[in-house]
Amino acid sequence: MKDFLCDNADVITKLTIAAENPTINYTPDFVKSGIVVSVGHSNASYEVAKAAFHKGATFATHLHNAMSPISSGRAMGVVGAVLDSDVYTGIIVDGVHVDFGNVRLDKKVKGDKLCIVTDSLAAAGAGPELETFTFVGKTIYVKEGRCYDGNGTIAGASITMMESIKNAVEYVEIPLAEAVRMSNLYPARAIGVDNRLGSVEAGKIANLAVFTNDYKVIGTVVNGEWKVN
Repeated sequence: MKDFLCDNADVITKLTIAAENPTINYTPDFVKSGIVVSVGHSNASYEVAKAAFHKGATFATHLHNAMSPISSGRAMGVVGAVLDSDVYTGIIVDGVHVDFGNVRLDKKVKGDKLCIVTDSLAAAGAGPELETFTFVGKTIYVKEGRCYDGNGTIAGASITMMESIKNAVEYVEIPLAEAVRMSNLYPARAIGVDNRLGSVEAGKIANLAVFTNDYKVIGTVVNGEWKVN
């Protein structure tokens, strides 16, 4: 599998690997092939997670979710390792996956290494009429903007990126310009494409979103072509 992934690095941007999974030992090979390695879905200790970063992992998937937490000051877990390392990390700003207070603290610690992600599925932007949908063979239930599987476990999100930026501004008190950078420039840097994406500069690909003061998207520019919503 390692060889298959490395051989197809031209179509693979990022891999998420649990820090305690033996596959993490192939991190140098993945990185050499041009694949960004991210630590996530991991119950590793602080020490094991830090070792994964030393091997070359430069990202952490969904900070606070599906990873061992900082536990009462006695165990740092993966969360502690992420906050104590110079790696990028994505965070879901829907107020469901992570408390807004935690997002505020994470921003103070991680600075421009904190990226807004949505983890959204079919429910994003679908409206209240969507009550269920199928994802990888499982029925997902949508209730009050939240997605759950049949066991009541959170199953993805229903938030759009625009709604995430709004939450970052209104509930986490991040300035709008910085919230926008968290959703485009910093993620572009994290995967090494900021030379062509992530900011409005001469020579970069013109992929833009135009929105009003109340966060309503009114149009987009895709590869330099104007599209009206």
